[in-house]
Amino acid sequence: MTSFPRSRYDPREGGGLISDGDPGNYDFERLESAVGSLVERHQLLRSANAALRVELSQSGQRIRQLEEQLRDANQRRQDVGKHIDELIAQIDQLDVQFESQGEI
Repeated sequence: MTSFPRSRYDPREGGGLISDGDPGNYDFERLESAVGSLVERHQLLRSANAALRVELSQSGQRIRQLEEQLRDANQRRQDVGKHIDELIAQIDQLDVQFESQGEI
């Protein structure tokens, strides 16, 4: 185990030095406090991680929905474009027919 100098600084006691009383007790209390803080922090991080995973999953689902809507909208746009091309072709045919009938 690590050996400490005869007296150490104790921040809990208003900045005084730790006496030779029972340094082992102080070390275990400090260790217990540090481990408790780490456990608490770990639990908070696990909770945050779980929440972020749920949020990521929901975002992924939303992205898939939006991509599907985008594909559908693009398909409709292409269909409308084809329909407009067909209508223009019909108008052109009618123009040709009217021109040929007018010349008779």
